[in-house]
Amino acid sequence: MRPTRFQGSHRGEADFILLMIAGVVATLLCWHAAAHAAGLNDHVGPLSAALAKAFPSHGLEERVFVWAHLAFVLGFLRYLPHSKHLHIATAAINVWMARTSRPGRL
Repeated sequence: MRPTRFQGSHRGEADFILLMIAGVVATLLCWHAAAHAAGLNDHVGPLSAALAKAFPSHGLEERVFVWAHLAFVLGFLRYLPHSKHLHIATAAINVWMARTSRPGRL
């Protein structure tokens, strides 16, 4: 049951943003795992090393996940300025430019 104050909210857009973030993270994880399986990268985390056992060692999957990762990142960056989630991109600038002194001081 949804309260009336949430009528007309953009829940679908928030779900899409979460899906894009999950896609970026999942393709990065699989990219590292496939690179480890192909012998291209020995310095991976324990999750990537465990997932590497699911990939063959010929290296084609590594290229596929590189392009999939780039597609997710570029698609996310293309969508972000036109959404209500632009604050994701501007948060770092906002924190860096924030006041460090107490309010009211000249």
